[in-house]
Formats: sequence, C-alpha cells, structure tokens
Amino acid sequence: MSRILPILWNNGLINAVVGETFTSCRTDFSWWGRIVENAVGAHLLNHLSALSCSIYYWRERGNEVDFVIKTPKQLWAIEVKSSPARSSDAQGLAAFCGKYPEARPLVIGNQGMGLEDFFLSDPENLFL
Repeated sequence: MSRILPILWNNGLINAVVGETFTSCRTDFSWWGRIVENAVGAHLLNHLSALSCSIYYWRERGNEVDFVIKTPKQLWAIEVKSSPARSSDAQGLAAFCGKYPEARPLVIGNQGMGLEDFFLSDPENLFL
C-alpha cells in the first residue's frame, strides 16, 4: 500500500484553478468522478489525519481501491462511486478483500452509503 499524496484537502482549490462551471463538471463523467473522489479523500484526511489511523491507495495487477483506512483495530477498503456502477466496478474491492479478508468494504456513492450522508458524517465515528 502506498500513502495517498495527490489528494487536495479542499476541493475549492481545484475548482478555482480549473475554472469550470458546476454544469460542465457534471456532464464530464470522468472529471466529475475525480472531483467526487477527491472530495471524499479530503473529507477523510480533514477528519482522520490527526488520529491514530493511516489512509492509503491500493493498486495491484489492474485492480484498485480508492481508499484504504487502517485503524488500530480495523482495516477498511473504500470505493467511491459517482456514476452508475459498471460490472467491473467491484473488481478492485473484491480483490482487496480477497487478499485482506479482515478488511471491511464500504462503497460511498451510488449503490452504497450516499454521498450526502457521507459528507454529513464524521469519519471518526464511521471508522474508529
């Protein structure tokens, strides 16, 4: 696992530099996915960075998990979904959980915990 470095802790910085409108971001599904994934990562980092847990990204043989959270007692595998799931979307989550059976999977977004619910939550209460 490698530590997450490319996440900006405030999506406002991305939006200020890119200068796209909300409507144009929403219609570019690839960009929207990156923005949503960054927002989830920023929310995690802003709430968990000072606590006794680590946040990682995992990729192996073409499979990936958006965020891996390791706490003193648990291991979480998090997949962020900002658009309707495709058949291969759960492949990385399944591969990670197969390799680390103690991991607890969590989908944030479509077909999982809603984005609004996630952003209104305190990650400390979810993961610790």
